[in-house]
Amino acid sequence: MSESHCFECGRNQVTQVERSLVLTEPYADPVTISFEGYECDDCGAEFADDTSYESALAQGKRKLRKSALINIVDDLVEMGYNVRSIEFAMQLPYRTISRWKNDPSINPSAAGLAMMRYLRTYPWLIKVGQEKYN
Repeated sequence: MSESHCFECGRNQVTQVERSLVLTEPYADPVTISFEGYECDDCGAEFADDTSYESALAQGKRKLRKSALINIVDDLVEMGYNVRSIEFAMQLPYRTISRWKNDPSINPSAAGLAMMRYLRTYPWLIKVGQEKYN
């Protein structure tokens, strides 16, 4: 995207600059994304290149989800749970959580990640699942 004018003052003096933003999510390590932005030389207004920003944001969110899942699984293992027992309790197919954690091309669905967050926040839910929700 080549901006030729400022959206605030309408003048033609804009400079392309590199912007960065730190993204956070529960149980995930922070991720810094970089994207192209613009700054008006006259009024100082700042605005982003929407295409660059959306692409960087989507990639950053994928990294956050993967980081959160890895941290959650590691925490649950440290608490004494094993991955297979969690899968069994939650009625997930064999090796689902392992694939989510270890395969870089696979990210869990939003529902899968939400379930893992609940299990990390309330690990006693694993025992509830093991007892068939009784």
